[in-house]
Amino acid sequence: MLKRSSFKRWIWGSLAGVWTGNVLVFSLIPVSAKVSVGNFDKALHLFQYMALAWLWVPAWHDPLRKTSRTLWHIGIAATLYGIVIEVIQGILPWRSGDWLDAAANAFGAAIGVLLWHKRLKSETNG
Repeated sequence: MLKRSSFKRWIWGSLAGVWTGNVLVFSLIPVSAKVSVGNFDKALHLFQYMALAWLWVPAWHDPLRKTSRTLWHIGIAATLYGIVIEVIQGILPWRSGDWLDAAANAFGAAIGVLLWHKRLKSETNG
């Protein structure tokens, strides 16, 4: 039987896995028409990666390890994930990679990690 903390990490890990897979699929599927969305595209990227990093933290965070190191690793991993997807989009004939999208991804990942940092810090300072 799973301990309560292990079960919670399993749930968070499952949610993070589903979100990570959805980001990958929706980033690489063919888009039938070019629709001009202006800068809304960057806001969408920011939100996707903010949620991605935010879901990754409780899935990976081990309370017995140093929190700041884990948060750095998650922020870097989410940023690299976004960069790799943008590079793959640049290779695919039906998509186009954009470094501004990668920057929005990184900024969103940073916000997601910082939200957890603030929450974990307030729990410890209580």
